[in-house]
Amino acid sequence: METKEGIYMGRNDQELTERKLAQRADALKILMSQFNCDRTVYECADEWCSKQVTNNGLISYYKAYYAGKTYYMDKEHKKEK
Repeated sequence: METKEGIYMGRNDQELTERKLAQRADALKILMSQFNCDRTVYECADEWCSKQVTNNGLISYYKAYYAGKTYYMDKEHKKEK
């Protein structure tokens, strides 16, 4: 955790402005309309919104960096592909 001007800042507090929240909601809507709603959709939206100011190119980014990831719910098969 870090401080800014003496104010305690949580992990994502700096980025949770109205604009960023709206961008993240839009990013999730875009991704969920194209792909299965799973952990990768949320991870991609979070990473994307932390680095970008618009959602232009989001689908291509997801396909390039997240579409191949698979998460398993049970611990025996827990791995990423």
